[in-house]
Amino acid sequence: MERTLTGIVARLAEVYGKPRAAITDPFEMILLENVAYLVDDARRLETFRKLRDEIGLSPNAILAASAGEIAKVIEGGGMLPPHRAAKVIECARLAERIGVPLDKKVLRKYPGVGEPLADRILLFNGKQRTVAPESNALRVLLRLGFGTESKNYAASYKSAVTAAGELPDAKAAHILLRRHGQEVCKNKAPRCEVCVVRGDCDFYSNLMARSRVSSHER
Repeated sequence: MERTLTGIVARLAEVYGKPRAAITDPFEMILLENVAYLVDDARRLETFRKLRDEIGLSPNAILAASAGEIAKVIEGGGMLPPHRAAKVIECARLAERIGVPLDKKVLRKYPGVGEPLADRILLFNGKQRTVAPESNALRVLLRLGFGTESKNYAASYKSAVTAAGELPDAKAAHILLRRHGQEVCKNKAPRCEVCVVRGDCDFYSNLMARSRVSSHER
């Protein structure tokens, strides 16, 4: 299974190129999650950088600012700026009190940090070699047949992570699978006609089988 997924990731790398560097500092990854809500990557990153430039990213800098100041700085990051500002401040308070150790149980004490983000922090800091898929990458893995989709997101996540196993470069795999989910293997109207890994995709095979049955019935 691992060799198959490794081959799929290699084909995705041929399409998308070498993955771009990502934020890897654990506290900054937590802030990136909390600083915006329901916005695309570009807007989230823009909001994060605005916080960095106008307030600072250290716990001390954040706690030195008022909730109103932070809310104003991050207002471009989506809905409920005051609520997001409160979460940013809570992150800073926690960082001062308990630190940001590379420990899943501790990381999950932070606002917005579920198992996928905790795993991703560990992955990007060299503490594990599983893919740690977010929602886009998870959709790709499940459609490819790695894991079983469930109505329970946590169950689907664990199933896919277990099926994918450890990879030689899980960090690159995470980035490439995520990008493929964003650009081609979309939740609605997936672009299977341009997908370079459709030959290995259970979702596409089932789609074609249903299409053949429908054609015969007509």
